[in-house]
Amino acid sequence: MQTVREFDYERDMEKFFNRIVWIENACYRFPWPRQVISETLEPSPVRKCFLLLEDDVLNGVSFYDAVLDEATLNKHSIIPERQGRGLGGLLLREGMSMLREKYGIRRFYLDVRESNIPARRLYASQGFIESGIRKNYYHAPHGFENAVLMERIFSAEEA
Repeated sequence: MQTVREFDYERDMEKFFNRIVWIENACYRFPWPRQVISETLEPSPVRKCFLLLEDDVLNGVSFYDAVLDEATLNKHSIIPERQGRGLGGLLLREGMSMLREKYGIRRFYLDVRESNIPARRLYASQGFIESGIRKNYYHAPHGFENAVLMERIFSAEEA
């Protein structure tokens, strides 16, 4: 059974750090360096990380920056062999739910490569709407690629 929980630095850093780095490298053509991942996982009032676990095996990870009632999804990764099975939606829903309940987050923002149609469909299925384009934002094999900006705002009744 898949479960989602917030990353706990003391409990999880040694156990999951190398797997998180592996997931990053397996999922992205231009991955974050180990040092950036390490710094992002350090305890912070702003940075939040959620783990998707199946029997203590890490299958996915998401990183957010949360300030006041807003959060930006910086990374959302499922191991390649488990993609397309609904795990991305589970990690996204549960992460947002925990951020809403524990930290009072109502507004969620993200950007995604314009060419990443599966991710755009995933985010749309979870209530995100496209709100803009950031031109030439991402490095691409032959230059740059646009980022599609998306947002999901929960009403006071939903919060």
